[in-house]
Amino acid sequence: DFFIEPYGTSLWYHLCSGQSIFYCCPPTPENLNIYYQTKSSSPKSFIHALGSNKVSRIILMPGETLILPCGWIYAIFAQDDCLAFVGNFLHGLAIQTQLFITDF
Repeated sequence: DFFIEPYGTSLWYHLCSGQSIFYCCPPTPENLNIYYQTKSSSPKSFIHALGSNKVSRIILMPGETLILPCGWIYAIFAQDDCLAFVGNFLHGLAIQTQLFITDF
């Protein structure tokens, strides 16, 4: 499934073991509309509606940390077991985007 972190928070994800693959796209008005329209459908509906060329694939290896800015739409795939530490945070650098996501 694809997600947006609650209240427009940013996400940090530190991988200790295993491998995680992130599929991400920025929170443009077009992408957010597609996300909310296909939210109750399968994840494939979002990809097909969005177009796979607009989704970035990031492979995270042990010891690496990924920070996703507020509002980014993402999915995580882990083929094998993995151990990760994850957290959310708010900051003053993207208040407009945070408010936009909250109002959406």
